[in-house]
Amino acid sequence: WKYTPLYVLELTKAYQQNTKATQGNKIKTITVKDYNDLIVQLSNTNNPQRTGDEIGPALIQMKKMIERGQKQFVIYDISTSEVTIAFDENRGDVEAVVYSPISSTGYEIKGSCK
Repeated sequence: WKYTPLYVLELTKAYQQNTKATQGNKIKTITVKDYNDLIVQLSNTNNPQRTGDEIGPALIQMKKMIERGQKQFVIYDISTSEVTIAFDENRGDVEAVVYSPISSTGYEIKGSCK
């Protein structure tokens, strides 16, 4: 899967509820014609596996959403590269907030002072 269905489902729910994590102009959405179009846009292959806790149950929920008229779903950036943020002590304290569409995330933050 290019996008994990559970993440897309939970991000879409958060977006519909207008939560702080999904506000702003950098939110990425896709528009689908039907359930098959959703599968094509979320997957990496023509015949994706539809099992597992993060896949099958989420697809069932999103299929029901589409049947009720939902056509827009929230996706996320895919990145495996490190990001370096320069801190300036003259700016004072800096806070990093990580939003996760599920209860835990694989996102890591590491600090290094020189």
